[in-house]
Amino acid sequence: MKILPSYPYASNGENVLLAPARRFGNPNFRLNNLTIATVLLSTIVFSLLIIKSGPIAGLLILTVIIGLPVIYCVVVYPEIGILVLLIASYLVMWVIRMGVDFPLGTLIDALQMLLLLGFFIKKAIPIGVLSKPQSAK
Repeated sequence: MKILPSYPYASNGENVLLAPARRFGNPNFRLNNLTIATVLLSTIVFSLLIIKSGPIAGLLILTVIIGLPVIYCVVVYPEIGILVLLIASYLVMWVIRMGVDFPLGTLIDALQMLLLLGFFIKKAIPIGVLSKPQSAK
């Protein structure tokens, strides 16, 4: 029977106690100075942009931050793309009921084209080809 210490510690495998483990997250996770500087700089730039341009700039920033990863997932992972398409088509009808005067159906068509592009890419480049190391040829 293994007896654990009463206070949780992180170990590097040599029974050397590194530091008290945090309650949440990886205890060995450290942020470097570049990451902290980038986050602080982007926070300052985004807040100044919102102050100067108003809430429209904030909505555009959110659209870019959320939209680009969603577009990437739709193209690279078609299974996620189908799910996004179904959810988006439901939400488009909800937004149209609120009286938005914008052709939102065109966005669904663009999402379908991205999904079709993802299917073609997946068909043209099999997964096994990308996962083999170059030295195995």
